[in-house]
Amino acid sequence: MNSSQPLVVLLAGLSGSGKSTFAPHLAKEMSAHVLDTDDLFDVPRAAVGEALGIGPRVVDDPRWRDEVHGRLINLFLAMASTAATVEHPVIAVSPWTGFRKDPATFDAGRSGLSARFRWVIATCLPETRYKRICERGREMDATKIASGPIPEHDFITPTEAITVDLGGDPSTYPDLARATASRLQYSLSR
Repeated sequence: MNSSQPLVVLLAGLSGSGKSTFAPHLAKEMSAHVLDTDDLFDVPRAAVGEALGIGPRVVDDPRWRDEVHGRLINLFLAMASTAATVEHPVIAVSPWTGFRKDPATFDAGRSGLSARFRWVIATCLPETRYKRICERGREMDATKIASGPIPEHDFITPTEAITVDLGGDPSTYPDLARATASRLQYSLSR
């Protein structure tokens, strides 16, 4: 995937869609690095939760969502852009819900960043996502578990986004990653 600009693949999807499991397979096909908000946000999420006295459920608190999360997402986008090189793209894994609800926030967040961005949207049935969330048993998912299967939201899907159905067995992910990398290569060549 040669170009003078590094590539950041924004791997988006709702919680439990398979993003984090799929990302290493896609990274292998693309000789890319993976940055995942699940890994990067654990420390700040824990610190803010402790400071507010509500622990992992901080993700349900509007102070987290409105005051902290948006800033961390913009920082995450800048980190991904900085880490990407022409030889080694970055797969940036996150639900990216704010950017998908309001493309203007994405445009503002990527302003001044030197990377090219491409979207890959992970999808699967709500029941599959719910089952996966229940199986992983993270305390921060308590609200998601209590509310039951959540349907897909009405996100704005970027016009050049590649959608990949990750609702099947993860043993199929290497083949899906190969196909997705090929589609990304094609989209970059146009």
